[in-house]
Amino acid sequence: MRPIESIQKITLKEIAQTPFAYALYVITLVLVSVLVTQRYDAKAAAAICQDEKEELQDQIKAERREKDEVFKAYLVQRGVVEQIQKTVDSTAIIQYKHKRK
Repeated sequence: MRPIESIQKITLKEIAQTPFAYALYVITLVLVSVLVTQRYDAKAAAAICQDEKEELQDQIKAERREKDEVFKAYLVQRGVVEQIQKTVDSTAIIQYKHKRK
């Protein structure tokens, strides 16, 4: 085999003639393909995670709105109950005063 000046000038035929160079070539191709596949999978996983994140954020917003509505209803109910209690108490006081006279 003649001396080669640059790696870029090595042909696949010359690589195939040297077992070590061929093995190195195959290992390099496998590693590059694995890296490319992993990057693609990582991008796909990141997109899925982003979608799940947005879905969970929407779910949290909906739950907070529901919680706010329930709390507002509770406050209204509590105000109504207090008003009824005041009315009942004042009526009872008036009736008690009339009975004492």
